[in-house]
Amino acid sequence: MELKNLVIRELQVNDGQQPFISDLGGSCDIDNPFAQETVASLNNALARRATLTHGAFNPDNEDGQVFINAFESYVASEQTADDFLNLADVGIDQLAQAMSKVSMESASGGYVIFSQFQDDKFEYLLVGLVRNRTGISFNENLNPTEVREVDLGKLHQAAKINITSYSLSKDSYLSFMGGKDKADAAFFANAFGCTDVVASKKSTSELIRAARDFCSQNGMNEKREQVVEDVVSYLSGQRSDKQSA
Repeated sequence: MELKNLVIRELQVNDGQQPFISDLGGSCDIDNPFAQETVASLNNALARRATLTHGAFNPDNEDGQVFINAFESYVASEQTADDFLNLADVGIDQLAQAMSKVSMESASGGYVIFSQFQDDKFEYLLVGLVRNRTGISFNENLNPTEVREVDLGKLHQAAKINITSYSLSKDSYLSFMGGKDKADAAFFANAFGCTDVVASKKSTSELIRAARDFCSQNGMNEKREQVVEDVVSYLSGQRSDKQSA
């Protein structure tokens, strides 16, 4: 993985349960090994989730049009660190607005990690919402003491955009991971202008059905089950390698 840009901001909630963006944070040093480990951990956490939804930008989604326009401008730009910071500011502001429309539980804030990286032949934009967790450590006298750390392994919400696929005008280049509540799960998708999404499970079923239909329509009935088996094997291999299909 080659980390290209990274912006981290804190999304806080005031007493009136209205999310707002902390003034702290901004562009991070991408040469910092901990910065690279942070993004790699987020990407791995997302890859482990089997309940992703997929889709593309919806130009009819007025709430997400602000981010869609900013993303299109960024892709067409020189993609400097300042350009990415501007894109991140727009995206995080849209997240805060979308979060204000969901439940009180989801409006508990956290850290928004906005990153761009190259992985193999694809370039991605990955956005994740993470929160703190309480742990135990030992102080200088070896007495147990409480510590708080960012729980990178537990994503609360996430969005991943395949910039390469988007630039090639592919049909699907967005994937989302939402929370347990359906209303809460949608706020990431709404913030980024994607409302036409399909669950991974449904996409897999559609692909297997399409393979069977293709064989039937092309006189390949005797090879149908072998083709389906090959498709399932391919999907299993991609999932094991944490790759998209």
